[in-house]
Amino acid sequence: MLLDFHEHHFPKVITGVADSKYPLMSRAAFSDLVEQGYRKGLNGKDPYAARGERYIKRLLKKYQVDSVAALPFNIDGLTLQFNEDYRTKAFNHYFKEVESSFDKQQHFLNLSGVFNPFLSTKRLSMALAGSDFYHHAHFFKHAQAYRNQLIRQLNMQLAMHGKNIKGDYKVGPAYFSQLKDFKYQLPTLKQVLQIKQVALLSLAGWVLILVLLLQFIASRSLAFNYASA
Repeated sequence: MLLDFHEHHFPKVITGVADSKYPLMSRAAFSDLVEQGYRKGLNGKDPYAARGERYIKRLLKKYQVDSVAALPFNIDGLTLQFNEDYRTKAFNHYFKEVESSFDKQQHFLNLSGVFNPFLSTKRLSMALAGSDFYHHAHFFKHAQAYRNQLIRQLNMQLAMHGKNIKGDYKVGPAYFSQLKDFKYQLPTLKQVLQIKQVALLSLAGWVLILVLLLQFIASRSLAFNYASA
């Protein structure tokens, strides 16, 4: 009964404690914070329109012209990228809080695994299978970097080549065919094992305890048999 609790229920209990101790904001709350940060500024006093106007004024001053029509590029491409950069800044700003809670949860679970070999085994097996939080975060950061770079390329394409185009500027299949595909490389086994050092040490410690316990039982059994003989 006790073994069944440690194997099946203890990991769930500990995960519940981690969630309660280091709660995560909801997806809706996070999305709202990002949107408000983007619209009103991260300090709440730098609205979207005012930022855009300042940016355009800086460009006019830099290129010493009096109107956006006189700029040597399509202003739409640069303003799109300027706004995209700020939205990314807002996302990263608030995601740090979410990431901090995730890290605290993971640290708590790692330490809890020291007291329960089944939890350490579960976490280590998930890491080796690539289904743990570390792999999720690793993939997310690479996918985000690819996405941000792709958006930047498209906006710069509009800025550099959409100046004298009447109507909407459109790029054809030839342009998209030369874009690099997203390629993701899984973390190496060495990296995964380094991240899961606590789980490995925990399991090694439990194995050592089991070996010592078996040796003790064996020695006691031999002593009892010798005394009975």
